[in-house]
Amino acid sequence: MKTQNILLLCISIVLLWACSADSDENTAQYQLKEATKSIAWTAYKTTDKVPVDGTFKTIDIISNAEGNTIKEALQDLEFSLPVASLFANGKEYNVIKFFFGILPIPDTITGKINLTDDKNGYIDLTVGGVTEKLFIEYTEINKEVTVTSSMDLQKWKLQDAIESLNKACKFLHAGGDGIAKVWDNVDIKTTVTFK
Repeated sequence: MKTQNILLLCISIVLLWACSADSDENTAQYQLKEATKSIAWTAYKTTDKVPVDGTFKTIDIISNAEGNTIKEALQDLEFSLPVASLFANGKEYNVIKFFFGILPIPDTITGKINLTDDKNGYIDLTVGGVTEKLFIEYTEINKEVTVTSSMDLQKWKLQDAIESLNKACKFLHAGGDGIAKVWDNVDIKTTVTFK
């Protein structure tokens, strides 16, 4: 009888431990891996500054980003953007080959988010092996957060990549004045909708 009681007690303890361990998992209200994410970018060409829009179709979350607030979920978030997932309305081949393709590390863009207050922060952004701070602004509405920024490509030493793309697409980058130009800045808008 005593042996049965001890056995039942041990089984109960194991079951209680297993149930409590399960309940600790995924209790955070905001989990980035489960959220809908998109990154849109706008580059500019010609001396008239004509916009060229695109997106990254894939955003890989490296760290387990979650929290009981959106800020907690985003703080210290690490991510990776596969360059092959870039979409630019039919222009992606040229951008991938002639811009990213000449970089020392051409395949991925990586970053880590640091939020400094309830509206601002920066991303330690690595492009082509060069890491610099990309300053951001973010807003929250209900369960959606929007992050905006303007990236100065010169800060990441991307002049050679700009010139390579401009040379390859010379006629596409020329406006009415015949001058081919790719601008140094790219506007970025990221939207995350939590479930």
